[in-house]
Amino acid sequence: MFVKTSFKRYCARNSLIRLGNSHHKVLRTRCAPGIQLPAKEVVEEGVSVVFSKYLPKSPIKNDGETAHYAPLASILNACVETSNKIVNDHQIIPKTAMQWFDSLIFIPWARPTADGVDGAPPLHPDLAGIRGSPTADPPVLYWGHIEVHTGGRRLLIPIEVKGSDAEMVKQAVTYARALNSATIFWAFELVLGYNYVSDRFRFFIFHRGGVSSSEGISLYKKSTSDLADLLRFHHDLD
Repeated sequence: MFVKTSFKRYCARNSLIRLGNSHHKVLRTRCAPGIQLPAKEVVEEGVSVVFSKYLPKSPIKNDGETAHYAPLASILNACVETSNKIVNDHQIIPKTAMQWFDSLIFIPWARPTADGVDGAPPLHPDLAGIRGSPTADPPVLYWGHIEVHTGGRRLLIPIEVKGSDAEMVKQAVTYARALNSATIFWAFELVLGYNYVSDRFRFFIFHRGGVSSSEGISLYKKSTSDLADLLRFHHDLD
């Protein structure tokens, strides 16, 4: 069962809903010291920039799953680019702050990674968030240790595209396990998911208590509020 709630910002004052078998607990967090939320006008301006970078024609559900890979990557990269500009122009995050996902880009993937997890066959997320453009052709991605001579990249944020929420979450769990095996000291794992039938994009945070989900965000009805939520989240990836 999915419970909807605002996901204005992962490290802000808003809520996350835990997805459990019986009870749904609201988790609340606060911004870290020195981090400021962007002003409403700044976010709205950023949303208009993201809209301008959209593809002329949006795919429809009848186009099938794979038709959504490249457009989704374009939207996410537009959000990252716009968010980076907002962060730098308005000094939202101190320059001394550590960046988790600096130089982040998203690419269509849908092929096996170069390594498996705990002896399991390699996984193949539909899209991948990585640090910097891959130098190898075709690209080589790893969950864990990178073989330097391959010109590979660490897979930081896996993304699953499905026509069903249940199937999307089921696959996202396997990616969270792979991330946890590669970075055992992290407190949580981030996986992104998009249901192309309902046009709902979600952030999944896997932790010891289970998984927390954002409210579904529409990507193609071009809602300012939905895109503002998406853009605010990307501030946390800078």
